Amino acid sequence: MDNDLIAIMLLNNSIIEDLRYYPFGMLMPERSFSSEDYRYGFNTQESVDEIAGIKNHYTAMYWEYDPRTLRRWNLDPKPVPWESGYAANKNNPIWINDPLGDFGKNGEERRRERAQEKFDKKVTKPLMEMAAQGATPDQVQTEADRLADKYQNTRWLHYSYGVANPNNVANESYKSTATGFVHQQKIGIKAYQTTTTNAQVDNNRPADGSMVNTGTTGQNAAPGSTVNVQFNPLAQPNSLTVTTVDPSGGTSTIANTGGMISDPSNTLGVYMFNTTTAITTVNAGQIQYTVQNTNANAAMDNWQLRIQVTSPPLLNPIPIVTSNYPFP
Repeated sequence: MDNDLIAIMLLNNSIIEDLRYYPFGMLMPERSFSSEDYRYGFNTQESVDEIAGIKNHYTAMYWEYDPRTLRRWNLDPKPVPWESGYAANKNNPIWINDPLGDFGKNGEERRRERAQEKFDKKVTKPLMEMAAQGATPDQVQTEADRLADKYQNTRWLHYSYGVANPNNVANESYKSTATGFVHQQKIGIKAYQTTTTNAQVDNNRPADGSMVNTGTTGQNAAPGSTVNVQFNPLAQPNSLTVTTVDPSGGTSTIANTGGMISDPSNTLGVYMFNTTTAITTVNAGQIQYTVQNTNANAAMDNWQLRIQVTSPPLLNPIPIVTSNYPFP
């Protein structure tokens, strides 16, 4: 509808369309009328009357839809495993709309989606730009703290916490303080994230009774990461060497007990050897270990090994709860 037509409609006090629908958009017979000049109808979509008659076919960016069969003509470009790819509005058109035809969202989903968009625009984008201009991680985190204080009383920040942490979804306590309600959590922003991988090896003795155990953990120590090695030799003396192997086959030692060690108290879970190594381009690679045993009897000579790799910090801002109400 153009501006001239709107003006004429208001001036003449005329109704150009009165449509009565069944739930999925089919018109009720003899209870609806529409001007030929107005092309839109159910779900705010454009009707294509040439295909199946007046208001019996709709088109959008990602679908062609027939309100009489309640189905789209093409498969949903964003399918979900629990419903047909030809389903429209999640089979719930009263609660869910889908103006683009690319997957309907209910009100709560739309609120969270908008909150995430605002978080990306107001937090993630400026922090990424700051880092790209050479700011240090500490400087970026300081700015993240300032943004958290600046937007603390906005509902989108609290909703974005629900988005980033599905097990702690937003609820009615996240109303603006301007309405008389207080937020139940104080939200902070953690700019950099790390991930960890853990390997656990307990007395992985070879079946042939060999006195030396060698194995790989399946972990990769990339430059910028750290590797923590904990070793419990128990009562029988054992030695440990942990190395990395680069793609060319070169090796670097990142942990070594320096000889045989033992724990006379023979206590499980007490790691008398504990060391952390920073990984650079020189010693990066796949992790492997070698344990020298002193007794061929595996029942008597056993040990415990734990290796944790922590990835380099990655700039990926997320909201976190820093304190609960009443705030300290």
